[in-house]
Amino acid sequence: MASVYVITGVPGIGKTTALIRLTKMLKNAGIDVDGFYSVEIKDKGERKGFSLVDVKTGDTVTLASTNGEGIKFGRYRVKVKNIDQFVPKVIQRAIENSKIIIIDEIGPMELSSSSFKKAVEDLLKTDKVIIAVVHRSFSHDLMKEVLKSAKAKIEVTESNRDVIHEQLFQMLKSEHVFDEFSK
Repeated sequence: MASVYVITGVPGIGKTTALIRLTKMLKNAGIDVDGFYSVEIKDKGERKGFSLVDVKTGDTVTLASTNGEGIKFGRYRVKVKNIDQFVPKVIQRAIENSKIIIIDEIGPMELSSSSFKKAVEDLLKTDKVIIAVVHRSFSHDLMKEVLKSAKAKIEVTESNRDVIHEQLFQMLKSEHVFDEFSK
């Protein structure tokens, strides 16, 4: 069974920023990390959507945008086909080659893809270390399973958002999570 560390918090508080900083710290420490994170798509300062970024390759794919085809989600159109083509491939590669896997995020947009759900379910059955951003207020069976199996749930707040990545790194280090996972 996977060891799951959950990062949560209100929208816009810095969950992804904390995860990206943690990923850089792990890589700088020689730890093999794989997975994906999401970033905002902005145009002239206005958020127009979200992209998923492959941690290993830097490749990106549009998760949701304010235009084009896709499942309507608020003002966005979720690009389920993109999720279906991107996420299972990244997670499968991560399962085969890495011990620490990041996922940003497990939320309602991502869960509109059955391929996403299956890939995360498969990942939870492994012996991997998963660091996942989980949407704070959305309720879904898979999210409940992730939260139930979490070794730790870390909430990003205004008071800790600039140091939470360092605290999580130290937590992982003190629990000897990546002693055997160095390159």
